[in-house]
Amino acid sequence: MPRVLILLFLTFINLDIFANGASTSTGIFFENSALARQNSSRLGIPSNGNIRLEGDFKLSFDLDPYATELMGHIMRTIVNDAHTLDLIYDPMDQECDAQLLLIWDGEIVLSKVPIAFNHQKQLGWQSVSIQYQEDKISFEMGEQKWTKALSLPKGSAISLNFGACKKEGFGLRDIPSFALRNIALWNGKHHYSWPLNQSKGSVIMEAHGRLEGYIEHPHWQAQEHHYWEKKWELSTSFHPAIIFNQKGEYIQILDQFSSKKIPLKTEKLEEKPLHLYSPNTPILHAFQKENEMLFWDARGAIPQVFDSLKSDFQLQNDGPMDFWHRNYLYHEPTDQILALNGYGVYKFRHFPQVFDEGQWHDINLQGDTMTPRYLMAMGMSNENEALLFGGMGNSSGAQSMGSKTYHDLWKLNLKERSLERLWNIDLHKTEYLPSRELIVEEGGDSFYTLLHPAHQFNTGVVLAEISIKTGSVKWVSDTIPTPYRDVNTQIHLFQQKSTKNFYACVSHGDYEQNQSLLSIYELKGPPISLAKLQDMNQRHLILNTLPKVGYFVAGGLLFLLLSMGGFLIYRNKKKDLPKAKPFNAQKIKHYESLITKPLEPQANSLYLFNEFQLYDREGNEISNLITEKLRQLFCIILFYPHLQGRAVHSNELAELLWPGTAREKTKNNRSISVRRLRLILEKCEGISIEHDNGDWRVKMEKDFYCDYQEFLNYQDQLKFQDGIGEAEFKAFFAIVASGKLVQGLRIEWLEDSIGQLKSETIDFLVRYAENCENPLWVEKITDCIFKFDDLEEQALTLKIKALLFMDKTVQAHHEYEKFNNQYLKLFGESYNKSFKEVVK
Repeated sequence: MPRVLILLFLTFINLDIFANGASTSTGIFFENSALARQNSSRLGIPSNGNIRLEGDFKLSFDLDPYATELMGHIMRTIVNDAHTLDLIYDPMDQECDAQLLLIWDGEIVLSKVPIAFNHQKQLGWQSVSIQYQEDKISFEMGEQKWTKALSLPKGSAISLNFGACKKEGFGLRDIPSFALRNIALWNGKHHYSWPLNQSKGSVIMEAHGRLEGYIEHPHWQAQEHHYWEKKWELSTSFHPAIIFNQKGEYIQILDQFSSKKIPLKTEKLEEKPLHLYSPNTPILHAFQKENEMLFWDARGAIPQVFDSLKSDFQLQNDGPMDFWHRNYLYHEPTDQILALNGYGVYKFRHFPQVFDEGQWHDINLQGDTMTPRYLMAMGMSNENEALLFGGMGNSSGAQSMGSKTYHDLWKLNLKERSLERLWNIDLHKTEYLPSRELIVEEGGDSFYTLLHPAHQFNTGVVLAEISIKTGSVKWVSDTIPTPYRDVNTQIHLFQQKSTKNFYACVSHGDYEQNQSLLSIYELKGPPISLAKLQDMNQRHLILNTLPKVGYFVAGGLLFLLLSMGGFLIYRNKKKDLPKAKPFNAQKIKHYESLITKPLEPQANSLYLFNEFQLYDREGNEISNLITEKLRQLFCIILFYPHLQGRAVHSNELAELLWPGTAREKTKNNRSISVRRLRLILEKCEGISIEHDNGDWRVKMEKDFYCDYQEFLNYQDQLKFQDGIGEAEFKAFFAIVASGKLVQGLRIEWLEDSIGQLKSETIDFLVRYAENCENPLWVEKITDCIFKFDDLEEQALTLKIKALLFMDKTVQAHHEYEKFNNQYLKLFGESYNKSFKEVVK
């Protein structure tokens, strides 16, 4: 009965913890490299002891082996602390790319499984199972199966080890590179399942809450499905052409002086010199057709074939610049390039054309009329249709009449040459612009594009998934910092079809200097939203807690939740009643523990909200080692890129920290301070101070936690949408509830910027509280707001109304008096609204 209650409880709160399919798990990555061998990942099940076999057994898991040249162990199953059943990756086979060997006690080969990698040296996820039945052991991978005789003692006990193994007498260090997910075991009596669908943590939770495992040095792949990773940073001439060759699976960059190619298979930059002779600084575009690449200058317009064997080309670009950020699309059935929209000479343009038989031809598009614009996203949805989204312009086309940001979706039929406007949405009262491309999701229900605020120069782009049918927006990545400068900035989005990975290319340049900096980022597909990442960990947190609180408590929670369900139904109907009874605070008291939990310090972490707190790799607080001046130094280096859009330079550091000091003394002060700070940070893993050509940056790896960095991620999500989920908001709230950013640290330069962050945070909290139906939540949120601004009037109104709603009349009057006294102290007069005026 208690287990039934737990199952009902988990089902009621909709955790989906029993789902262990590929679509719900991203798994763990195990890496083979000289560096990784120092801290090889190892996964052990169970955490302590062994799993007793009640007869026959079956072990299964999903495996994605990577092509490497080194042999290593994928799995070691230890039987009765005496025998081993090993799964080994062997790249030495002469007949195929590699093979998997299933070996008993290091000598008896039970099976040899050939592996044939694709041209990218990948195999993809494979279903693997090892089954013992009637003194025979069978190994299956995909559709291949091998069986061999093997006798195990009755009542055997096993432990599972994936990757490295440190158990005495059975140790392993050499492992191949592979990914793992969805481990399942039938021990003859019970089914166990470890989906590995977490995004962080060292405890491996079993889906039914029965038998946990552990992981050392985990590389949770879910992180790579939300957080962009910068892969390359390249210097180019101004406005290079950037294309993605889907067939060859490489990114190509063409600028005035070089042709650069990045094959995704090797990730090694290939570069050759190039000379594009032109009267003016080139503004290049290119397009990849089936077997050739065309390129052209935006002012010369006539495309020419790029011959990789040539190094010299002539460009005509002495015409007017009419088409900044024009949209181009290749229609394979007609072998034509279609172009429309753009900006130039103070005009927004629509001006559709096709390039056919060596010339551009003006065309008319039937159907709905599109207003002139530029900065629009475009992408193919099928062989003859394309989708277009967003942009900036106006109905007259004249820039002097102002500009409008559009959030509308259009369907372009290339065969019929017609346009249809599908919808127009209000993106939460904020104006956003997309990347040049949009990518239609497989299945055609939604599309992806990169969005950034329209009128912010130092900003960031976020991957958005937008419903084609309704226009609803889901933000599915973290933010890429972008020094946006209108026509000087290019933002491209590509997707590799074979892996579903996304690539964001952000180029920012200077026309007069004829130079640009191109940054290329990778995001593993399919993307995972921040709320989904939080949900992954919340599931396992609850699973980890249930066995400890006991079945009786689980039954009690179920009773409370079911009671609460009836209560909430009543509350939702209360508006229809003439005299609804107010909330009774006792009935919702059990929600208090669910509202928020303060952030608990962890190893390798930095907390900047409230007081400055730093914890080393052992979990010891080492904040006392950092003096006030070192904290100022660290915070300036950390905050500068977020607030100014670039790294802080040595000269600026000197001016901010040691104003009026002689140059040589400043240099000496800086060197000593940085050295001291670095020595302290070396006690942590995943954080360092980097210096490059006079610029200073704080580098944080994924394994290092910083509440400010998490705050920025959540802040971007909150900026980009209003209807956020409760779990996502709670995670954000847990950070800001600690108090003001770097409280007590005096840095004059930071005060205005921190003030702006404070105002934005208050706006987010007020907006959420205004739409929150739980008065306890509202009380908690307004308490947090008062930490940032103890005279926030909207917070006062919200809090008093929430308290009255919960029959806390005395406390409501007390809050008003406290606010009024603070107001009187600061302004010398009483607050200009009475209690009744506040609550009416």
